[in-house]
Order: sequence, then C-alpha cells, then structure tokens
Amino acid sequence: MKLLLLSGNSISNKKWIEEVGQILNPLFDEIKIHYYKHWETGEEIIDLDSELSTLTAEINEWKDYMIFAKSAGCLLTLKGIYEKKIHPLKCVFVGAAIDWGKERQFLVGDWLKNYNTTTFFIQKTNDPVISFKNLKKILEDLDVKNYSLKEIPGNDHNYLDLEFLRQVIENFK
Repeated sequence: MKLLLLSGNSISNKKWIEEVGQILNPLFDEIKIHYYKHWETGEEIIDLDSELSTLTAEINEWKDYMIFAKSAGCLLTLKGIYEKKIHPLKCVFVGAAIDWGKERQFLVGDWLKNYNTTTFFIQKTNDPVISFKNLKKILEDLDVKNYSLKEIPGNDHNYLDLEFLRQVIENFK
C-alpha cells in the first residue's frame, strides 16, 4: 500500500511531516509528501482548490493508498473525497482543523456529511483548532460513519510523539 502525507497549513509543519515520512517509510511500498504552494508564495492560508488540483495530478496513478493528514491537510482530504477527486482506502487525521476551517468559510460540514471513508481521528483534549469533545460532537451530529476517535492529552496543536503515530498507523493499515 502507498501513503500520501499532508501536513498542516503553516510552513512550520514541513520538517515535522518529513520526519513523519521517515518513520513511516518502512511500513509502505511508497510514500509521497505533498508540499503546499502557499509555502513558496508566502500566502497565509492554503488554497484548497489549487492544492487539490496539484495533488490529484501527483497521485492519479495510485489505486490502493492511505492518507495521513494533519490539520489543514485533513480539510484538503475531506474536500477531495467529497468532490470524488481522491479515493483513499483509509485515512488517519491528526489534529483535524474542523473549527479552523469553518472560521475560514470552508464547507467542512458539507464535506463531513455522508463521509464514510474508514478514518482514524487522533485529537488532543484541548487542541486549539478543535477540542476532542467538540470534534466528537460534530462527527456524531453529522452522522459520520466508519471512524474511530482517539483522545490524547494536551492543549496544543503539536503532535510530536512520532513513535505513537507510527504504532497507530501500523495497527490501522
């Protein structure tokens, strides 16, 4: 199986997603990190339409693949699945930035409605982009199917325990 890695909005995530790629590399046949255009242009917020277009071109030959996404990468994945432009077998979402996306007028509620891709959500108790409790409520209210949700302690948006993430993905894939 192949793995697509999508990081968060900020360029500060670049080094982190590369470290994630290194630790996950032995578990997959191929790993690809998608680098966001706004990191180069200096724009503040990800352009989901532009990134989705680039992303689909990068993986258009892929059949059996999984997506590991953090924060805004989760939103990019949700939009791509909703628009039927990407078709991962499974997803792992870390620090899903649902509230952050809603604040920026992304149609996150629409993307989650009828969402049924097998997904493992990992969320810190008080992650500032959305707390575990609020994420759980949104998933239940929108009747999202086929997911697992893991709460980990913390009040920041950094997911630095890479060994934990590796174990989760190895068990989930």
